[in-house]
Parts: sequence; C-alpha cells; structure tokens
Amino acid sequence: MSQTVYTPRRTPPPTGGEDPPPPPPSAPTPPSPPPFRADRRLLLAGGGAAAAAGVFGGGLWLALRRKPSDAGVAGLRMTFSPGRTTRGQVRVGQTLGEALSEQGVAPADARAVEAASEAAALEAGRSSSARELTLYYRKEGHGRETLAAVSMRLSLTSHLYAARGGDGTWRAHVALSQPIQTEVRADGLVTGEGTFAADADAAGVPRQLIETFGAVFAYDLDFQRDVGGGDEFELVFRRRADLTGATLSVEQVLFMAFRDGDRPRLQYYNFQNDAGEEAWYNRQGQSAQKTYMRTPVNGARITSPFMKQRMNPILGYSRPHKGVDFGCPIGTPIMAARDGVVAAKAFEAMGYGNFIYLNHGGGQSTRYGHMSAYNEPISVGMAVKQGQVIGFVGQTGDATGPHLHFEIRQDGEAVDPMSVTSDALSVLGGAELTRFEREADLVDHWRREAPSAAR
Repeated sequence: MSQTVYTPRRTPPPTGGEDPPPPPPSAPTPPSPPPFRADRRLLLAGGGAAAAAGVFGGGLWLALRRKPSDAGVAGLRMTFSPGRTTRGQVRVGQTLGEALSEQGVAPADARAVEAASEAAALEAGRSSSARELTLYYRKEGHGRETLAAVSMRLSLTSHLYAARGGDGTWRAHVALSQPIQTEVRADGLVTGEGTFAADADAAGVPRQLIETFGAVFAYDLDFQRDVGGGDEFELVFRRRADLTGATLSVEQVLFMAFRDGDRPRLQYYNFQNDAGEEAWYNRQGQSAQKTYMRTPVNGARITSPFMKQRMNPILGYSRPHKGVDFGCPIGTPIMAARDGVVAAKAFEAMGYGNFIYLNHGGGQSTRYGHMSAYNEPISVGMAVKQGQVIGFVGQTGDATGPHLHFEIRQDGEAVDPMSVTSDALSVLGGAELTRFEREADLVDHWRREAPSAAR
C-alpha cells in the first residue's frame, strides 16, 4: 500500500452548533423547527436568511427568498412529513427539466420547476458541467406522494432550491453558504460482494481516504487475503461540508479501525509526536508503522504463495518457491519493504529478470524480481527508506505473467513473508504518551458523539 498518509494541519474542534436562520420578517410564523444536527448547520452569506434547506427529523423545512437584500418579498415556509428522497444528476448539456423528466417527474412539474429555477438564477439553464440533483417527496394519503421540493448544486458553496407552495406554484432561490467544519464518523461492514472501496464509499468515506486507510493498515493486513464479508471498519475525520451535508474537503483524519473476523480489533489514532511528525499509534502508543511492510505493492493479489515445493510452469518440474508472487499490472510501483541498502541490481534471464536485493542489517534481506524497470537513480550502495519506490512491476526473466516476486531472507534462508512478525517501529513514552492519551480521549468522544458521514 502507498505510504503517503493524508494528514493536513490540525485545527481546534468546534465548540458547538448554531441555530438555523430566523424566518423572513414578512413570512407567517409556523411552529419552530427542531435544531440542526451538528453537520447540518447553515452559515448563510449575504446578511439575512437568503435560503436554507435541511431535514429536521419529522419534516423538511424550506425558507425561500427572491434576493437576500429584498426584505419586501414574502417568503415561503412550510413543514410537511417527508417521503422518498431521491438523488440524480443533471448531465453536461442537459436542462434541469430534462433531468427531472428522466427521474420520472410529471412533465408539467418539470417545466414549472425549470421555469422558476431559471428565473432565480441564469446559471440554472443548460448545464456546462455535471450537477448533483436531489428530489424531496411529500407523503399523501393512501400511499400516494407528491414532489415537494428540488435542490441542485450550482457550485461548491451554492445550491438552487425550488419548492411547491400551498397553491401549487413553484418558487426558487439560490442559497449561498460558508463551508461547515465538523467531525464526522464513518463506519460499516465489508459486504464481501464487491470491493472494500465500494463498501467504504457507501459508508461516507471520501475516496481520498480509502487509499490512506490501506496505507495505515498495510503493515497488519493483506487486503486480498485478510479482508472479507462481515469485517468491520471505522473512521473519524474532520471535514468541511456544504449546507446539504456533502463533504467538500477533508481537513484531518483522526482515527481508523478495522476488525478482521475474530481477530483482535486494530485501531490507530493520528498524533503529532514530539518530533513534529504526523504518525499513527494504537491506544498503547505503539506505531502503526512496523519493521516490515506485508505487501510492497498497491492493489496486488497473491498469485502464488511461499511453498517448499511448487511445479514451475516454465521449467516443468517442482522446486521451492522461496517468496510470494503479487500479481498486478505492469508499471505498478514497487516499494522497499523496510529501510535498507541496495546490495544488488542486476538481470537474470532464467531467474528473477530485473531484480534488486536490499540488505537491512542483522542478517535480514529482501529481494524483488521480474521488474519492468528500476526507479532511477537507484544504484548499488544507495540507502533507501521504507515505502520508497525502487522499481516497477514487470514480466522479465522466468515469469508467465506480470507480477512481483518478493522474498524475505534471514541469514540467507528464505522465510514466508506472510508469516513474518513485525514490531512497532516506534513507541511513545513519558510526557509524550500522556499528551497522546489526552488527544485519544477526545477522539474517542467524537467516535461516540459525531454524526455519520453517510448521507
């Protein structure tokens, strides 16, 4: 797994939420809606209550105004019991009305929403980029439902909202918002029916964090063999979100955990140590980074394990297979499994092909074979760091398909890379451990109290 872990700057946690904006002065005064959840707070630009939309437990509340500065225009505020909420997209070159028709909206409603939206914002016309679209339905009697409101993202900080009034007329307005910073939790189960990335995405994990998750657990897990249906994952991160709750950016990843079947739960906290370095530690202050990486390539699958005897597909007879083969596309970066010095860089036509040997001291070494190319200027005698790219996957030498042949040797004897026990690379102590424990306690609070990142 890649060793680039996404850990932006730290900022102090927010101290509380704001109430939703008051209704326009000219609007009738209905019962007050319940307060926003922490990740639904609205900070609206332009002075007064420009526009807002949010789900409040039993009802959907909408406040619409023609212009933020026009206090003389009557607003619309209504509360109703929400039914279905569906999400779609306005494709490039498509009009809002066309997109609504594809979602099954009646032609008259699609035309009315489009007309009201274009009157409220010129940019609501034919789309020059893909836009998120959300439809809110109101429950009627006898299982019937009516389209009550529509929202469409115009930019990272603006949405267009349209709502059906009591007289059936559609009105629309553009709402501007400042991004909301908050801590959120994403957790779920691995279904075993697709990829881990798909399960994480469904739980609200931003895509850029899925690779970070893999990098943190690369020392403990082989995501091809160890991860399966029923496994549990959890993340806590600080994000900036828009007024619909959609993540705009990740400010900081705070916590990651994984439970692989009946094995002990693995969990790590992001912490800035006394050296000023961001790193991951378990609750005992032991680093996630270990002496060895279990898989020195990303996105690989084991195509051939370590075996005392294996039928060689090219030579046609059995001989020991002294390493693990990781199948992956040609050109996939290969990383040094731990700090070391390049002891050999050469080519074997009927063996490893292009290969590199690294010495790690204490009689330990690693070997990487069948490379398509080296990551220049790698050379004999050069010191390399764990996670540094030393070459690229290929099919050179004695190979029937593109893969990395990876070996670990102790005093010259090959050992199974999948069975090697790795120790924590660093352990916190003293005042540094005390400071870590205080921060971990705060993160544990967010694990219990933070809202879900899933929408």
